[in-house]
Amino acid sequence: MQRSWMLGGVVGLLLTSSVWARPGIVKTRDGQTVAGDVTELTDEIIVESRGIHTTIDRDNLRSIAYSDTIEQECRKRVAKLTAYDVAGRVELAQWLFENKAYELARTILHDAAQIQPRNLDVIEMSRTVERQILLEQNEARKHAPIQLAAADGAPPAGAIPAAAGGEQPAAGRMLTPEEINLIKQDEWQEGQLVRVTFKGDVRRKYTAKEGIEPTTFNRMTPVQQGWAIVKNGTPEMKKDVLLVNDPPAFAMFKRVQQSLIAAGCMSCHTAGKSQGNFALHAPNDDAATYTNFLILQKYQNKIGDRTYLMIDRSRPEDSLLVQFSLPVDIGQPPHPKAQYYKGAVRTRADVRLKAAIDWITGLNPVVPDYSDIDLEPKAASEHPVAPSPTTRPAAPHQ
Repeated sequence: MQRSWMLGGVVGLLLTSSVWARPGIVKTRDGQTVAGDVTELTDEIIVESRGIHTTIDRDNLRSIAYSDTIEQECRKRVAKLTAYDVAGRVELAQWLFENKAYELARTILHDAAQIQPRNLDVIEMSRTVERQILLEQNEARKHAPIQLAAADGAPPAGAIPAAAGGEQPAAGRMLTPEEINLIKQDEWQEGQLVRVTFKGDVRRKYTAKEGIEPTTFNRMTPVQQGWAIVKNGTPEMKKDVLLVNDPPAFAMFKRVQQSLIAAGCMSCHTAGKSQGNFALHAPNDDAATYTNFLILQKYQNKIGDRTYLMIDRSRPEDSLLVQFSLPVDIGQPPHPKAQYYKGAVRTRADVRLKAAIDWITGLNPVVPDYSDIDLEPKAASEHPVAPSPTTRPAAPHQ
């Protein structure tokens, strides 16, 4: 059987394909493993990772494990575990590690460590997972887009020049750790695996309030306990449930932010660069990432007789984030014409655009109420006076 691997040269094929890519892991019969956005065609499989396209013959295909399928399988296996089955959790974490689902493996091991903190298998497996996550993060930084200044002083690619004398948007303040935790809770959905810790004796307070026997509550996993308190506890109790890692919505948002938003928006929409009505923060940490999410979530604009949302959960493909990423002759509504902006993507078939649509589709369908979080700068003396990024603008820009 002849093995066929081809790198590059398949972009046109991807763009004309009607099959959407899904993140997953492909294993071949000759022992190769390739992770990335997977597109299945009739005779071959195409995997895109960091701009490199790998083509695999169907005859050489051993298996495909999609990320969503892995999470679903993980949920099934967790449901079969008893509350104190540490060995079963370590075995599940090993399976997740082999399928490159490192964050899920970390979550499972966190639960196991809460049951038996000194279990050597848990400690060793946790170290292995943490090392791999660190390697992945370092690799991602190497491939992060870099904004280079033009040698002749021209604006960078994608930039929209500010109008003479016009006000430029301030980036506003960052979210606090407490606000970030509440947003994590609001975007967390039942059944999703996250790592949960608790402050003080919130679990005792919750069982007393609900009239639940502590022994019954203690049989639940930390994730189940956290979910119950977040959904049924008082606001004060909710603050004492800490989500250590990102819920799936934000793990995916970080990918969209890096591949689409940073490349297509942040050359213009950062503090002091343009009159684009909103300004984003450089995504260097969780505070910036969650603040950027809230800025985009609150952004809306009336065009004609219709109000469009930057993130439209009921109609993801109508989101301004999607339509403004397209060239002006394709987007509906189109991005306002600007001299240097040609679109973050070229066609609707771009895998980055599909990833954005998938991310919005996967968000909590009920939009949380974020109206009480004000992103205005704390003190006018410390920041330039500018339109709030959460206020509806007179004219849209991206």
